[in-house]
Amino acid sequence: MTDHKAFYDEIATIVALPPDERHRRCAAMHDRVAAGYCEAVRAITPQAAARPSSDGRTLAQVVGHIAEWDRCMVLAAGEILAGVERPRFFTRGYGYIEPDGATVDFKDIDDFNRYQAERQAAWPWEHIRDVALRSATMLHALFTHPALLSSALLDRSKERKWPLANGQKVTLTGGWFVWVIVLEHEGVEHAGDLGWGYDG
Repeated sequence: MTDHKAFYDEIATIVALPPDERHRRCAAMHDRVAAGYCEAVRAITPQAAARPSSDGRTLAQVVGHIAEWDRCMVLAAGEILAGVERPRFFTRGYGYIEPDGATVDFKDIDDFNRYQAERQAAWPWEHIRDVALRSATMLHALFTHPALLSSALLDRSKERKWPLANGQKVTLTGGWFVWVIVLEHEGVEHAGDLGWGYDG
């Protein structure tokens, strides 16, 4: 059972910590989130993937939605690793790059989500599942390895207040916020549909 309060309370505690301790605690949280999320995705059968979720999309579309957000976060992480202080995710309509190298910009989050749902409509569940697992595993490796997206690197971009899904606002740099988005999306936002949830 997902405990949203426990999740957001833990995030609020973590973001108030000094950078190195924040990284260590975020990494430990990401270990739990990635393991639970990937296990839930692997357990979905093709039959279950075709069933409607709580918002009317199929379960496959929900997982595909998370997968593409994760892929977008991989792109943002790559820019942070390259020393970019403000990744395109924050400046150019999410800075999305297709697998063939074409770039696509979006007016807003709904536009991004609509585009991905249409793009994935004909994909078999196995393909969506594999993209989801690959993106989640890659993000986990990038963020939790201390020599890759280090606390110093995540600290480089400008601070601002960011809204979380529960309406709470936290003050973070763009790099840290990308990490929090990943944890929130995989850990609590769609947990009911996936049949798992972060419980601290």
